[in-house]
Amino acid sequence: MKSIKIGGNMYRVYMTKDENLGDAAADCDNQKHIIRIGRGAKPEAVRHFLLHEILHALNWEWEEKEIEMLAVMIEQVLVDNPHVTQLFLKNEDK
Repeated sequence: MKSIKIGGNMYRVYMTKDENLGDAAADCDNQKHIIRIGRGAKPEAVRHFLLHEILHALNWEWEEKEIEMLAVMIEQVLVDNPHVTQLFLKNEDK
């Protein structure tokens, strides 16, 4: 996977062996600016885990329950409203 910019920092996103994550399906290292997601995850789960870990990168002080709730709600809004996602993808210079 590629790198993504989060809050002014470039995070490298890796698919890794599931056993490297211990009990987690994904994790975020805010010191090293790395997000890791287990290779065994299905595509829709990868999308969810990535959003979940992006939220951790944005604010590590939020509780896990809050992060998960936000990830589920944001993902659902984007999936249910693809035209909203397109607003973020359009080139503003055109």
